[in-house]
Amino acid sequence: MPYEFQVTQDSTDPRTLADWWAETLGWQVEPSDEAFIQRMVDTGQASADETTRHHGVLVWRAGAAIPPGGAARLAPGAVPERAEGKA
Repeated sequence: MPYEFQVTQDSTDPRTLADWWAETLGWQVEPSDEAFIQRMVDTGQASADETTRHHGVLVWRAGAAIPPGGAARLAPGAVPERAEGKA
């Protein structure tokens, strides 16, 4: 699905940040497909390092908040640590 706009942010905890944006804007967190993610890892198409458990569900490390209709996307990206000088 094409997006009218997408905003990305660096975060050491992108899933929690996506939750916050979704709650703040009245949006939803992009849904996850555990079976698909596990299949991607099992077949070597993705690594386990690209996944995490969030609220007990296997998800990609990066998460996104999307509005009803999905015309936009706020997508926090995973980074290993805070960058010096960034808030």
